Amino acid sequence: MRHINIMATVLAMIMLPLFVGAQEPHIEVTPSPLEVHGDSVKFTATITMPKDKVFKNEGTFIIRPELGGTQFKPIKLSKANLGTDPNKNGFTVTVNGSAYFVEDMIGNDLEIESEYAYKQGKKEEEFSDVDELGKCCITTGTLFSTNGQYEYMKFDYTPASSTPRKVVAQINFPIDVAKFPVDQSGEQVNVIGEYLKANPDAQITIRGFASPEGPVDNNRRLAEERSEVAKEWLVNALKSEGYGQYINPQSIEVESTTEDWKGLIQLVRQSDVDQKKKTEILNIVSTTQSLQDAEDKLYKVVGNYDDVEKFMRPLRRATIVVASENATRQGYSVAQIDSITNKVNKGEIPHSSLKDIFNQEEYLQAYVQNDAEQGKLTLLTSYMTVYPSDTRVYSDLGALTAVDLHKIDIIGGDDALAGVGFDRDKVDVDTEFDMDEDKFKFKYKFKKEDTADPEKVKVKVKMKDLEEKLNQTESILTRAYEAEPTNFVTQNNLGAFYLTTGEYHKAKEYLTQSAKIQESEGANYNLGVYHARMGNYEKAAEYLNKVKNVEGVEYNRGLARLMTGDNEGALKDFQEYAQANTEYAIAHYLTAVAAARTNSEQTMYKELEHAINRDRRLADVAEEDLEFRMYWDNDEFEDAADDDFTQLAEDESDDDQ
Repeated sequence: MRHINIMATVLAMIMLPLFVGAQEPHIEVTPSPLEVHGDSVKFTATITMPKDKVFKNEGTFIIRPELGGTQFKPIKLSKANLGTDPNKNGFTVTVNGSAYFVEDMIGNDLEIESEYAYKQGKKEEEFSDVDELGKCCITTGTLFSTNGQYEYMKFDYTPASSTPRKVVAQINFPIDVAKFPVDQSGEQVNVIGEYLKANPDAQITIRGFASPEGPVDNNRRLAEERSEVAKEWLVNALKSEGYGQYINPQSIEVESTTEDWKGLIQLVRQSDVDQKKKTEILNIVSTTQSLQDAEDKLYKVVGNYDDVEKFMRPLRRATIVVASENATRQGYSVAQIDSITNKVNKGEIPHSSLKDIFNQEEYLQAYVQNDAEQGKLTLLTSYMTVYPSDTRVYSDLGALTAVDLHKIDIIGGDDALAGVGFDRDKVDVDTEFDMDEDKFKFKYKFKKEDTADPEKVKVKVKMKDLEEKLNQTESILTRAYEAEPTNFVTQNNLGAFYLTTGEYHKAKEYLTQSAKIQESEGANYNLGVYHARMGNYEKAAEYLNKVKNVEGVEYNRGLARLMTGDNEGALKDFQEYAQANTEYAIAHYLTAVAAARTNSEQTMYKELEHAINRDRRLADVAEEDLEFRMYWDNDEFEDAADDDFTQLAEDESDDDQ
């Protein structure tokens, strides 16, 4: 019986190769973990196949990668690409795979199936699947801000030797009053009188205004009475000062504006009110049809009476414009233009009077010299109402009105942040939707428990309004380009717009042309962002390293350096950016990522805690972000990633006070 058992064992050893399949492939994948480059997951796989008689016949070796349910495009190699006699020697091949990144890939491992399809049509030979080849994914490379950098036109200015001269005066009235104010200065009378004396053909136009609050009928009466009061005062004052012979009361034009909503809009735009409240006010004024409803909503948004009064006080006025075709003056100097513009900014002179004070080039220079972005937009808008056909300023107008989109795609983990908004750290949304499939895909994620709070599920982005605004900006920038197609600014700004809206092929076209005409900070920055979105991080770093004066360049430059292995440079950039933007959770989060890559553990813990104190959702993200995989089991990391209100948060709160 024992001899029979021995014989059976020997026979089994002899027959085993006949029943066991061929040796299976050995596969190594880089990078591991996988990384997202641009909008794709890319990897390199080295596949070693042992010798196998299946390779004796002509056929195709097919490689089928899969990640989180997403099938990559199959990679096909003919027998000629498998080396010499693969049936006797086996073979080793290196292939590259790429697939569009989707969130469902996160947390899954790359798997590769392979097979050999015979040329003669025989049934293909399948090899065993190889899994756990690389965890998905490091997604840091998706965090580039795609907000385009706009350039502004340069306008040379030389004061005119002679330009038409007007005299503009203003009388300010108290609330609900049309009587001439006793504290009004009479210095303007002599200026007007001398002008009339030198220019007998001069025309006088007086317009009375009322602020929007109160009953409409009362405001109409106030505006009309103020214009008449101003006329009566001017005639009597000129006679009193000896200029009565130069004025004909019958030739004075008297006009009125019942409720000066346009003036209110200009004051709001140039005010220091926070942007959110400013937007609410402007929306009320521009969209509410009922004046009474607009007034009620305005008081509700602005708040107390004193804050509303800051806007209303400068609107209660009467303006006097004296003009003659024969009157001339020397052009204003830059200092004189600044002085007049400062009076406008203080509300002493309304924007509507600038057309009477400045000639065209002076008006344009007033816009150029204004450093505040909102002030520039207000001045440029008022300029365009007077000179709508001046295509020189279209590019600037498009740049100032461009939608400011900050796009956050993925940070990492199942609770990854995704969204679009004006604040990197506010992703209060409740759905996923597409807008204009050729341009945008807005993706939003939220935590289920957040839906209990209505304030946290506001997707109040009016997509139609946003689309109209984008179309308007595109139209303005296109007209600017068509007017000056060889100007590097018009090229750059159109490219910046398409960069922001995700139309990268168009962005590249215009940005490349702009850089060929003249290298600029804007073009270098935008081309850097373009190459980053394409996953070409070396090229992105090359362009972004040239940028010196773009505010916030450290953010995208830090990401480019991080993705090219310059971790020390990235850490320095993120630290600078976080210091300048301490309220941005993402700034501290990326500083922690760079610190993790440089093994600066204490900096990593500190910055991660800073980030989570500003946005507790980042705690869940950090616990699954592969950037921190080496520290997940570390107690200090667990403490730093805890979303409880920490001692560090208390210290920061004390510092703020």
